[in-house]
Amino acid sequence: MVNTNISSLGTAALSSAVSPFTGTFRADRAGSADASTSGMPVTTTSWAALYGPAAGTYTLALRDSYGGDVGTLTAWSVDVTYVIPSYGQGVWTATPAEAGTMFLDAAGLVPYTGTLEDTIFVRPNVNTSYSVFFNSTISPCTSAPAQVPVTVGLPINNLSVPATVATCVGGGFTITATHDAIPATNAAPIYQWQQSADGGVNWTSIANATTPVLAVSSTTQTMNGMRYRILSRSGSCAIASSGSTTLVVNALPSITLASPTVNLTPGKTTTITGSSSPAAATWSWSLNGATIGGTGNTQVVNVDGLGNYQATVRDVNGCVNRSNVLNIGAEASDKLWIYPNPTAGAFQVRYYHAGDMNEKRIISVFNAAGQLVASKTFDLTYTSSPYLRMDVDLSGAARGTYVVKVAHEFSGKIVSGLVLVQ
Repeated sequence: MVNTNISSLGTAALSSAVSPFTGTFRADRAGSADASTSGMPVTTTSWAALYGPAAGTYTLALRDSYGGDVGTLTAWSVDVTYVIPSYGQGVWTATPAEAGTMFLDAAGLVPYTGTLEDTIFVRPNVNTSYSVFFNSTISPCTSAPAQVPVTVGLPINNLSVPATVATCVGGGFTITATHDAIPATNAAPIYQWQQSADGGVNWTSIANATTPVLAVSSTTQTMNGMRYRILSRSGSCAIASSGSTTLVVNALPSITLASPTVNLTPGKTTTITGSSSPAAATWSWSLNGATIGGTGNTQVVNVDGLGNYQATVRDVNGCVNRSNVLNIGAEASDKLWIYPNPTAGAFQVRYYHAGDMNEKRIISVFNAAGQLVASKTFDLTYTSSPYLRMDVDLSGAARGTYVVKVAHEFSGKIVSGLVLVQ
């Protein structure tokens, strides 16, 4: 036996063939029970009898009728394939049910009325799921419904975007598209934003821009004049295209701070003036990084306002930028300032401190008779103002001229001046 296969698919009995028995054959059926089949009764005489209703108990008995061979059956199996016959016709339903949407012809002239059909034609107005199930006439079996979902699109009408959108260099922008509403019972619209760098001649799709709102987080000046449009469709309807939006990218304002004098002494002031291009709509100021008052383009500064000034401007286009940093410092001097002078009693003393070391200054006030009437000590560090304000109050003293001495405790240096109390 060479490539010999005994199967129910065979047509010729094995006994009708000759060696080497190559091919597929049907088995020979035992005519009656005998010892070689363990006395199993013969229930069929042909292969065809095996086909039919599947219910029942199956037993296989077999023998090798060739007398010259001695062997043992080591394994066997039976494959049973059972299929409910399909008759190609079923009952159709639709969810949601909508009259006049199922037909027996493609033209939609013959309505479907619930008969058994293998094919129907549908014309839904909204998203609909069609179901069909089959009954078997051989056995009382009903198939599970097969679902055929059909999405129904609507044309996208009046798809539009604004003509222009403006932003500032480094800023973001959004463009919102609008169109006539699509009911939730129809296919939801899909979207795709595109951009053009050549005035709308060529368009490229923007990755991940698939909602009605295009949001761009940052812009550069080179994006000025870029155009944007949106494509949309519902279901398999035609793709709608909007008009285009032109992007306007405004440059940030250029702000410059200047002052005629940048080094001050007590009693002297200077005016910081800011200029902006384009014109500023609002001004705000900071000194050494901290916000200070002022909403105009000028700041008047005296010796108590030394430090780094910077202005922030929002221009007429809504763009915001900062100015240069302008430092107003102190002019070194050996002069002793006492003011107001004359005074009703309270006055301030100022004397330049370079800030290169810590020191103590002792202020002593003497009357015309040389008597000490007041004394105060002030600690100066490298962070102290160059002209630290040192306040003295002689409100309870008699009218007259007083000598004010300022002594450096460590070096012994003394400077002095007069103050008139009225």
